Amino acid sequence: MTDQTKKVFAILTLSCAALFATNTHAADFEFTTVLDTEQATYFPGDPFFDITPYATNRLLPTTSQDLDIDFATHGDTSLKFNITAPVGKKFQITFTDKREMLNVTYRNYSAFDGNNHYFDNSPSITYENLTGSLTTGSISRMSFSELGGSYFAVLNLFGTSGTTVSFTSLSIETTVPASFDSHISHTVTGQPSIVYIEAIDNTHTNQGQFLQIVDFAPVPEPASLALLTLGALALAHRR
Repeated sequence: MTDQTKKVFAILTLSCAALFATNTHAADFEFTTVLDTEQATYFPGDPFFDITPYATNRLLPTTSQDLDIDFATHGDTSLKFNITAPVGKKFQITFTDKREMLNVTYRNYSAFDGNNHYFDNSPSITYENLTGSLTTGSISRMSFSELGGSYFAVLNLFGTSGTTVSFTSLSIETTVPASFDSHISHTVTGQPSIVYIEAIDNTHTNQGQFLQIVDFAPVPEPASLALLTLGALALAHRR
């Protein structure tokens, strides 16, 4: 092995070690929902009530997870909602001047045995494999409220007209303080969680499915590329 090859080995080994040592903090409670169904509806408008036509697209799950957490038995508690596309797929939309926002909703009207509230008006939002740009709107929060016994996360995400945005998943995370001591559960009402990503088009014509689930071809991560390079160098050295 030449000195140059040894140096390359050393650099790549250190790079791999640094990448694999990166460790993200796991949430105390984490709930994941896969959106695997496309839905397109069109409302032709109602001149009597001065309502103009519009088209709505939603991405929906076949099943979803429901919260059942007694916060009184925990201190500060991190909570994370993951909304993801099926394996090998991604969410995709092209924004226009009549189609400029994504609405993300994770909601349930559930049993609620407390009398206090919790609101986070700036939860942490992260994306996987995001292409394009999304801006978080002012109405983006996670909350628990005894009004109707509900918990929910809602995000308004804005794009730029003429651009296409895609991602394989998004995560919404907050830390519920120990002062919130209620038990959240859907078991009394029996209502499942409502989870969806929605976009509305106001061009006054039926636009079909413009918020889509499409194929996704992953790009190898830096750690994987480094390992492939190490393997290639090892083969070259053996030869």
